[in-house]
Amino acid sequence: MAEPLFLIGAGFNIDANALVDFSDIWKTGDDQGRRPNYPRATDLAETCFTDCHCKTEDVERAFTEDYLRKDDAPLKRLVKYIERADYYIGDRLACLARSPYHEFLDRFLSPNYLTYNYDAFLEILLNKMGRWHPHSGFGFPAELPFDDSPLSAPYEMSVPSPIAIVHLHGSLYFYPKYGISEKGTGLETRHSNTEPIYTFDPHSIGKLFPGLRSIIPGLGYSWSHERFIPPLRHKRQVLEYQYYCALQRKALGMAQKCSNIVAIGYSFAKSDCHSYSALLKQIFRDHKELHIVSPDSAKVAQRLKTSYFTLSPKIKSSAMTFAQWVEAGYPKGSQ
Repeated sequence: MAEPLFLIGAGFNIDANALVDFSDIWKTGDDQGRRPNYPRATDLAETCFTDCHCKTEDVERAFTEDYLRKDDAPLKRLVKYIERADYYIGDRLACLARSPYHEFLDRFLSPNYLTYNYDAFLEILLNKMGRWHPHSGFGFPAELPFDDSPLSAPYEMSVPSPIAIVHLHGSLYFYPKYGISEKGTGLETRHSNTEPIYTFDPHSIGKLFPGLRSIIPGLGYSWSHERFIPPLRHKRQVLEYQYYCALQRKALGMAQKCSNIVAIGYSFAKSDCHSYSALLKQIFRDHKELHIVSPDSAKVAQRLKTSYFTLSPKIKSSAMTFAQWVEAGYPKGSQ
């Protein structure tokens, strides 16, 4: 029987912020005294723009203006904020005996995931459970930077990842390289520039993936803030086009095989419509259902029904946070 395909947005991570205890850590705050948190869209203005000139509704405009000025400072702040959340929250939550996330992952054992998030929250949880592996878990075969130090645990390459997590807007830790491949500590030149070599770089969260290390910058290296589509008004032109098309094809292939799509914590923003339009059209043409789980899901569902009315879309909504949806027993939503 076909599994649902889960579409993950920023709202999926938010409940994790309150589930982790930092009382035993002397200092986990950032430069402005904030504890680690997975950011909401509404947090980005304060998180990324230190002069606070930016209102929440103007975040995409501010990112776009700085991007055009080649000012990458806001993006670097965003990367640091997410990496800290992955390192502290992702790791500690993965070690809990029980949480809404563990219950969810135990309920749905082998679905695939599409996500618009840049973080590795899902990867950390599933890797800890032994159900996701970076060499094949991003939807593409990935080269890995092995840690050859004597004290490092060996990485098990023979186990394929039963679950794929495809980052449609890119990931902080996964990126394509063209023409260059890293093997251990040396570089091997590839003669073909047509097919990218995908690379997993755990970077600052390397200790969460035993047997691997962060990549030393060199030829073909991409910095973390260059690996994803920023929150801009027009996003498609930013990610390398061949990579962007490969992600879209992978998403459509997953949609063909699923029973339905469950979108958790994703608002289907109008500025992202180029990213999800083809996916929704395929789902609706195949008469499959979209179920939206988020506090504002009814409003989002109505907007999508209006936008895609010619396809007679089947859309249900559950006006709940992720944790509330799990606690309620995964209700299938209302029309």
